[in-house]
Amino acid sequence: MFQQMKVRTRLTLGFLAVVVLGAIVAGIAIYNMTQMNERAKRMYQQDLLGISYMKEANLGLVYVGRAVRGAMLASTDEQRAKMLANVDKYEQMLRENVDKARPLFSTEDSKRSFAEAESQLRDFDGAITEVLKRM
Repeated sequence: MFQQMKVRTRLTLGFLAVVVLGAIVAGIAIYNMTQMNERAKRMYQQDLLGISYMKEANLGLVYVGRAVRGAMLASTDEQRAKMLANVDKYEQMLRENVDKARPLFSTEDSKRSFAEAESQLRDFDGAITEVLKRM
């Protein structure tokens, strides 16, 4: 059947077959790129934002430590009061970032790591409270 067709017809059919195959491959590629884009968005909105908030919480933790050391080393009551106000401000910043990060961790492994970090944070808060009571 194919041999009885003119060369022009065979070339046209061959070209159309290549075009159809190309369209199928392009459609599959577009679909896969859409899926990859959705996964990247989900990863950003969940994991990376959660990690970013925890990074900010870690900075708050460092600032709390600095403010406590500053309060302990303060030579006047005015300086000590300023440093203690900074402790409260940085603890609030720390809590806000931890609260923002909490719902963003969705896998069991990340939830377990987050729970461990919160446990250590509670221990840190207890130690800071004890230090502040003794000042």
